[in-house]
Parts: sequence; structure tokens; C-alpha cells
Amino acid sequence: MKPILIVTTLLISIGCSTPEEKELKQVRKNSEEVIKNGMGNPKSYEFISIVKESRVITQGDNIDQRIKSFTSSVETWKSSISNEITLNEYTKSLFPNIDVTPVDSSRLQESIKLLELIEEWSKSVDRNEIGCYTYTISFRGENSLGGMVVTKGTVYTKPDLSVENIDIGSSNPLYTCGEKEEYFNIVLSTQNN
Repeated sequence: MKPILIVTTLLISIGCSTPEEKELKQVRKNSEEVIKNGMGNPKSYEFISIVKESRVITQGDNIDQRIKSFTSSVETWKSSISNEITLNEYTKSLFPNIDVTPVDSSRLQESIKLLELIEEWSKSVDRNEIGCYTYTISFRGENSLGGMVVTKGTVYTKPDLSVENIDIGSSNPLYTCGEKEEYFNIVLSTQNN
């Protein structure tokens, strides 16, 4: 009778996993597939832990980061063009007979157009929509010299818990994740013109 009670208790405890436990199991499984594919010796993989972080990347975060990035790009191109014009003027003043290369502002124009398109598109996006969840995973595995090392990484998953990215060993967190396909279509449309 005692063995039946133990087996029954065990089956009930396995079947009564909380949604959080099921979520962590799914993220672990998905993450391990990606991690093992990137390891030199996948058989050396040993799971340690996985924890859900409080950081959630929203579509608003994605948009803000992209606008910041393209604004910076526009400013960089403006500065570069200004420096190039100044250099051309200086070169012409020293060597009046030399031909200088004309300044190409096409990259600046492309960046400005892209920034405008993203800003316009962002008005129609739900800024609170989840882009990605973040988890911290720890595991052991062989390094290139064959020694076992403990590694900690950040796992970024889409809302369906599929892995978007795994960042291992970087001190710079990912700022965009789970971006909408429309964003990539905007970028591609400017590159095809």
C-alpha cells in the first residue's frame, strides 16, 4: 500500500506544475537547443538554473531604441559631411588646381527618410505590447581547452516562449527584441529604393 501512495503522490506532484514552472521548463528546453548547437562539445552541457527576470522589452522600448539609433546615425552623417566639406574647402585653398571628390549625402538622406518612416509608423503601434521576456540561465560546459566552466547568460524569448536571442558573456543588454515585421519591411523598403 505504501508504494502505491508514494507513486500516486509523485504523479500528482508532477501533474500539478504551476504555470510558472511550465513556462520555465519550456524556456529551458528552447534555450538548451540553441546553446547546445553553439557549443564545441554539446555533450558537456550541464544545466544549473533558469530564472525569469522582471525586465520585459515592449514594442515601445523597441521603437524608442530604434529612433535613438537612427537619430544618432543622422547626426553622425551630418557631422561627417560637414567635416568632408571643410576638408574639401581647405584642400581647394591650398591646391586650387586639384579636383576634390564631391560630398555624397545619400547615406544621410537615407537615414533621414528611414527615421521619418519609423516615427510615422510608430504612431500606429501599441507601445505596451510585449516584445520579449528575459530570463537568466546558468550552465556548465567545456571551454575550448577542455575545462569545465560555469556560464551565465540572458535569454530573450518572444511571447510564445520561442528564443529570440541568447546573450552570453556580454555586459551590454539587448535593447530591442521581438520587433514587429512591419519595422523590418520599412528598413527593407528604403534599401530597395
